[in-house]
Amino acid sequence: MVELNITLWIQLLNFILALTVLNFILIRPIRNIMRQRRALAAGLSGETEKFGAETAARLDKYEAELEAARARALEQREGIRRQAVMTGQSILGDAQNEAQALLQKSGRDTAQEVEAARRALRTRVDSLASRVLARVMAE
Repeated sequence: MVELNITLWIQLLNFILALTVLNFILIRPIRNIMRQRRALAAGLSGETEKFGAETAARLDKYEAELEAARARALEQREGIRRQAVMTGQSILGDAQNEAQALLQKSGRDTAQEVEAARRALRTRVDSLASRVLARVMAE
């Protein structure tokens, strides 16, 4: 059986004294360190969330700017395409006018050559007719 004598009270007092000393030396500093780490972790968590929000905002801004740049590029491309079409039509019109003028000049030149050939043939026809007539009469 357990005896309740002074040794039990001394052991109990010794235990309480050891618990108090350990509390001051070991338990409180460890609790303070744990409290500080929790506060630091909470602060870092808040900073992480803040950083994540800032990153998301920057990403949204970047995507909006990228979309605006794409829209500007599309507008510029369409403007350049329209300008190219207009320039192409202008060049085509100029080429058609030039071809038309060349055809007209060629037609005039051909008509002049035909007329010159006719004149040459008429003079020749007259001389050939005179020769043929002279041969027919000579026979």
